[in-house]
Amino acid sequence: MSNLKMILNDSTEVSLSEVNFPLHIVVVRDTRQEIIALWDALTSEALERVEFQENGETIFTFLNCAITGEQIVVNADGTLTGHYYLEGEREVSGESDYETAARILHGEEE
Repeated sequence: MSNLKMILNDSTEVSLSEVNFPLHIVVVRDTRQEIIALWDALTSEALERVEFQENGETIFTFLNCAITGEQIVVNADGTLTGHYYLEGEREVSGESDYETAARILHGEEE
């Protein structure tokens, strides 16, 4: 199973269930307090630079991110799934195979 995480500008690490393009991150947390703590961590300063990693490898980085939407769903088992929609500028310093595949799947590249 992959270890997907988001590293905020202030070095806060956020474990993710998935990340999609355009920027849509999904997190699953056990309690409401954990979801609130995540929301509190997503400050404009923390979102100035956001690095996404899978299994310790940086797959892409975004700059000057802003949250454009959020949805929280309570699951049948009592956990919460948070969907966060972000916009930002992609930092280009080379592209991983994972990122290339994602862009092809989303029709952004042939």
